[in-house]
Amino acid sequence: MNRGLRKRHRRLAVFAAIAAPAVFAAALLARPAPAPTSAIPTLSGNIVAGDAVKLAVNSFALDGTPMTARLYRENDGTDAGLRVVLSPADGHAVGGADVLVYWHRGGASGDTIPDDALLVGTLAGPQSRTFELPGEAATGELLFYSLAQQRLYAERWELQQ
Repeated sequence: MNRGLRKRHRRLAVFAAIAAPAVFAAALLARPAPAPTSAIPTLSGNIVAGDAVKLAVNSFALDGTPMTARLYRENDGTDAGLRVVLSPADGHAVGGADVLVYWHRGGASGDTIPDDALLVGTLAGPQSRTFELPGEAATGELLFYSLAQQRLYAERWELQQ
């Protein structure tokens, strides 16, 4: 009885040794490709399109880093195309670790991210970043949350058109 079980176990072990790499390779080929780095919006100064209308400019400090926020709307006659460009001052990297940028429709929201806040992207490094906001973002605020430090920065930028 043991001999039959040993033969079966040996055959299954050989089969698994051959099949496991093949299944692993097939799984790697079947997974979706990660987003290319070029798909992450970054800017080094100017806005995306030349026909965009600048709606507002604001300067503020994010954890000691001087920042400039510029709000633009694409000039295509629709409510879509609202963008905000966040730029740290020259030579400065964004203060805080793993800063997430949220847009919130309401007013002051306390010490936590509201449930209806929309994540628009991440902010890190010295480069400017462009974030697309929802079309109904005529008024609201940008919230900055450090994932590593688990804290909401007091600095908020209220969007007013």
